[in-house]
Amino acid sequence: MNAEQLALCVREREYHDLLKGYLLFLALNNPKELREIADELCRQKRRRRNPLTKCPRGAALQAAYYEACGDSTSAPTFSKVKAAFIAKHGKQKWNGGHDDDQKHGDSSARRTLKTLGLPLKEMKKGRPRGSKSSRLSGPQALRKAIRKEEIGTPAQK
Repeated sequence: MNAEQLALCVREREYHDLLKGYLLFLALNNPKELREIADELCRQKRRRRNPLTKCPRGAALQAAYYEACGDSTSAPTFSKVKAAFIAKHGKQKWNGGHDDDQKHGDSSARRTLKTLGLPLKEMKKGRPRGSKSSRLSGPQALRKAIRKEEIGTPAQK
């Protein structure tokens, strides 16, 4: 009897008494084979794990993913998945109760989607064209300061 066959017998109650005696025999006479059986049991346990039951938010995130996909065959963007999730469950559940850190929900959701094997559409790197930077430096800051002065001077008169 090999390790895989023996590991399958563990789930059957009628074989438990027989298995106890056989495992004791292996522990005393052939510990290497006992190690193989233990490794096979661990492999089977890993195969049975389901990330949806491990992470309760995973099922809701998966539903939002498929809702964001709609009828298209391509993967949705992360922003569409986030919008679908928040529309259905609210922003509080997205952040996981972390009101102080708004990005906590984003990183957690990305990890969960990766664990579930759900791909996201590749986004362009960097800031979108036309959006304003939060900090301006150099000539941009100088132009902005001059514009503020020009706008502010007529109102002050």
